[in-house]
Amino acid sequence: MLKICVQNPTFLLGDLQKNFNGYNFEFLRRYVKFIYITDLSKYFRYRQFCMNMGLKEIKFIFSVSNLNKYIDILICFNGLPHKIFHRPPKNYTGIKIFHTMDFIFHPKLANKFLCDSAVNYLMTYNDHYKYSTFFKNYYPSFENKLISVPFGYGDRFTKKNDFNSRLNKALALGSVNPIFDKNCNSNSVMDYVTFYPKIEFTHIVRREIVLRRHQLRNLVDDFLPTFPITKNPDYNAVELLNKYTMFINDEGIMNFPPARTYEGIACGCVMVANRNQIYLELGFIDGVNCILFEPNNIEDMCSKINYYIQNPEILYDIHLQSIELAEKFNHKSIAEQLHNTILDKVKM
Repeated sequence: MLKICVQNPTFLLGDLQKNFNGYNFEFLRRYVKFIYITDLSKYFRYRQFCMNMGLKEIKFIFSVSNLNKYIDILICFNGLPHKIFHRPPKNYTGIKIFHTMDFIFHPKLANKFLCDSAVNYLMTYNDHYKYSTFFKNYYPSFENKLISVPFGYGDRFTKKNDFNSRLNKALALGSVNPIFDKNCNSNSVMDYVTFYPKIEFTHIVRREIVLRRHQLRNLVDDFLPTFPITKNPDYNAVELLNKYTMFINDEGIMNFPPARTYEGIACGCVMVANRNQIYLELGFIDGVNCILFEPNNIEDMCSKINYYIQNPEILYDIHLQSIELAEKFNHKSIAEQLHNTILDKVKM
C-alpha cells in the first residue's frame, strides 16, 4: 500500500467548519498516516489536534531523509509554494503533489520553486491550463500535470427549507475585489495586475449587479459589498441560500467554479451563471439542473431570471435535478475522487 504524507497541514489549525477546502481534512483522515512538519513551532498543535480528533495512528516526520525512507507520495494542500513552509523539498525523491490554490500571487517565484523541486503534479480548482491564460503563461511546464480538485461543500451546507416556500428571486453573494487590491501586497499581485490591464474588477457580473442594484431590485437581492468595501461578512450563507430559489454565480477572471457553485446547490438553490464550459464539465446543463446566460450579459441574465420567476413549476424541476447533482460534490466525495485520481496517476 502506498504511503501518503501531508506537508504542514495548516488547515488543521483553523476552523474546519469554515474550511472551503474541507476535502483536505477528509483526505487526511481517510488516506493519510504521516504528517511532514518543517515548521516545528506548530508541532504540538498538530499533535494535539490529531489526538483530539482520534487520529492516533498519525506519525510525524521531521526530515527529508525519513521522507525518502518511508513515504511514496508527499502532498501539500496549502498553495503559495513560494512561502518557506509551503515549499516542496528538493531532495525528496518520491512523488510530489502540491496545490496552487489562488495562483496569482508571486507566480514567477511560485513556478520557480515548483519546477526547481521537480513537483510531479499540481492540484488546481479545474484545468487551469485549459481555462486560464494567466496560469498557462506563468506555469508553462505543467501541461498534462494537473489534478482538478473542486472546492466541494461541507456538512453545514444542506437543504433546510422547502423550495416552494422560498423567495422566488435570485440571490447574489461574494466579494467584489478590484484587480489591484490594496489589501494585498502590491508586489505579490503585480504580474496579475499587468496581465489584465483593461479589467478593473475580478468578478464582472458581481460588479455589474452592484452598479445596477436599483434597476435589478425586483429580480435580485444582493448582499454584495459596495466598493471601496470588498467583503460583506454580515450574513449567514447557509441561511440565505435556503431562503431563495436561485443564486447568481460568478467564476471571475481566474475562470474556475467558486466554492458557492457547490454550496449553493447543496442548499437546494438553483445556480444562475455565465454560459461557460467550466460548468458543463461538472455536469451542469442549462434548463435541466441550472440556468445559464450569455457571458457577462446582465440583460440576458435578467431575462432568464424573470422567465423562471414566472414559471415556478419549471424552476422546481430544475431544483430537483440540481440537488441530485450536488451529491457528487460533498467533501467526502471530493476526497475519494482525489485519492482515486492520485492512484491512477501513480499507475501510469
